Amino acid sequence: MAECKPQGVFALSTDGGTTHLSASTFSDWASAAAADIPDFAAKHIRSGVETVLASLKVSKDDRGRLQSHGITGVQARHYDGHEYIDEKRAALVKLFRFLEAVDSGHVIPIRNAA
Repeated sequence: MAECKPQGVFALSTDGGTTHLSASTFSDWASAAAADIPDFAAKHIRSGVETVLASLKVSKDDRGRLQSHGITGVQARHYDGHEYIDEKRAALVKLFRFLEAVDSGHVIPIRNAA
Protein backbone atom coordinates (compact mmCIF):
# COMPACT_ATOMS: atom_id res chain seq x y z
CA MET A 1 0.00 0.00 0.00
CA ALA A 2 2.92 2.34 0.59
CA GLU A 3 3.61 2.25 -3.15
CA CYS A 4 0.09 3.66 -3.70
CA LYS A 5 1.22 6.76 -1.77
CA PRO A 6 -2.01 6.84 0.22
CA GLN A 7 -3.31 10.15 1.48
CA GLY A 8 -6.30 10.69 3.71
CA VAL A 9 -8.59 7.89 4.80
CA PHE A 10 -8.68 5.93 1.52
CA ALA A 11 -5.50 4.62 -0.12
CA LEU A 12 -7.14 4.12 -3.51
CA SER A 13 -8.76 7.44 -4.31
CA THR A 14 -8.95 10.08 -7.01
CA ASP A 15 -9.45 12.97 -4.60
CA GLY A 16 -6.53 12.72 -2.21
CA GLY A 17 -8.10 10.09 0.02
CA THR A 18 -11.33 11.88 0.89
CA THR A 19 -13.48 9.21 -0.78
CA HIS A 20 -12.77 5.69 -2.00
CA LEU A 21 -12.12 4.78 -5.60
CA SER A 22 -15.40 4.01 -7.33
CA ALA A 23 -15.96 0.62 -8.90
CA SER A 24 -16.52 2.21 -12.31
CA THR A 25 -13.25 4.16 -12.10
CA PHE A 26 -11.34 1.01 -11.17
CA SER A 27 -13.05 -0.91 -13.94
CA ASP A 28 -12.18 1.79 -16.47
CA TRP A 29 -8.54 1.85 -15.34
CA ALA A 30 -8.27 -1.94 -15.41
CA SER A 31 -9.89 -2.17 -18.84
CA ALA A 32 -7.55 0.48 -20.25
CA ALA A 33 -4.50 -1.23 -18.76
CA ALA A 34 -5.59 -4.61 -20.13
CA ALA A 35 -6.82 -3.42 -23.52
CA ASP A 36 -4.56 -5.95 -25.27
CA ILE A 37 -6.03 -8.92 -23.37
CA PRO A 38 -8.93 -10.45 -25.32
CA ASP A 39 -12.27 -10.58 -23.47
CA PHE A 40 -10.87 -8.88 -20.36
CA ALA A 41 -13.43 -7.88 -17.74
CA ALA A 42 -12.52 -6.33 -14.40
CA LYS A 43 -15.03 -8.62 -12.65
CA HIS A 44 -12.73 -11.52 -13.49
CA ILE A 45 -10.20 -10.06 -11.06
CA ARG A 46 -12.62 -10.59 -8.16
CA SER A 47 -13.49 -14.14 -9.18
CA GLY A 48 -9.82 -14.92 -9.79
CA VAL A 49 -8.82 -13.59 -6.38
CA GLU A 50 -11.64 -15.59 -4.77
CA THR A 51 -10.49 -18.77 -6.52
CA VAL A 52 -6.83 -18.29 -5.61
CA LEU A 53 -7.67 -17.53 -1.97
CA ALA A 54 -9.83 -20.66 -1.81
CA SER A 55 -6.92 -22.71 -3.15
CA LEU A 56 -4.73 -21.16 -0.44
CA LYS A 57 -7.17 -22.46 2.21
CA VAL A 58 -8.56 -19.05 3.19
CA SER A 59 -12.00 -19.63 4.70
CA LYS A 60 -15.11 -18.72 2.74
CA ASP A 61 -16.11 -16.18 5.40
CA ASP A 62 -12.69 -14.51 5.37
CA ARG A 63 -12.73 -14.38 1.56
CA GLY A 64 -16.16 -12.79 1.70
CA ARG A 65 -15.12 -10.23 4.28
CA LEU A 66 -12.01 -9.38 2.30
CA GLN A 67 -14.05 -8.74 -0.84
CA SER A 68 -16.73 -6.85 1.12
CA HIS A 69 -19.42 -9.45 0.57
CA GLY A 70 -22.14 -9.41 3.15
CA ILE A 71 -21.83 -12.11 5.77
CA THR A 72 -25.43 -12.93 6.59
CA GLY A 73 -27.24 -14.29 9.59
CA VAL A 74 -28.37 -12.95 12.94
CA GLN A 75 -25.04 -13.60 14.61
CA ALA A 76 -23.01 -11.77 11.94
CA ARG A 77 -25.50 -8.94 11.59
CA HIS A 78 -26.21 -8.20 15.24
CA TYR A 79 -23.62 -9.73 17.54
CA ASP A 80 -20.27 -10.04 15.80
CA GLY A 81 -18.52 -6.67 15.99
CA HIS A 82 -15.04 -8.05 15.28
CA GLU A 83 -13.46 -6.35 12.25
CA TYR A 84 -11.33 -9.35 11.18
CA ILE A 85 -8.33 -7.17 10.33
CA ASP A 86 -5.79 -9.87 11.26
CA GLU A 87 -7.65 -12.46 9.18
CA LYS A 88 -7.88 -10.11 6.20
CA ARG A 89 -4.20 -9.25 6.49
CA ALA A 90 -3.25 -12.94 6.65
CA ALA A 91 -5.30 -13.63 3.51
CA LEU A 92 -3.67 -10.72 1.67
CA VAL A 93 -0.20 -11.91 2.70
CA LYS A 94 -1.03 -15.37 1.32
CA LEU A 95 -2.26 -13.80 -1.92
CA PHE A 96 0.82 -11.58 -2.18
CA ARG A 97 3.18 -14.53 -1.66
CA PHE A 98 1.28 -16.57 -4.22
CA LEU A 99 1.47 -13.79 -6.80
CA GLU A 100 5.18 -13.25 -6.16
CA ALA A 101 5.82 -16.95 -6.71
CA VAL A 102 3.87 -17.18 -9.99
CA ASP A 103 6.01 -18.18 -12.95
CA SER A 104 6.26 -14.99 -15.00
CA GLY A 105 5.93 -17.09 -18.16
CA HIS A 106 2.24 -17.52 -17.32
CA VAL A 107 1.54 -13.87 -16.60
CA ILE A 108 0.13 -11.65 -19.32
CA PRO A 109 1.74 -8.22 -18.96
CA ILE A 110 -0.58 -5.24 -19.06
CA ARG A 111 0.37 -1.79 -20.16
CA ASN A 112 0.38 1.20 -17.87
CA ALA A 113 -2.97 2.97 -18.13
CA ALA A 114 -1.64 6.24 -16.72
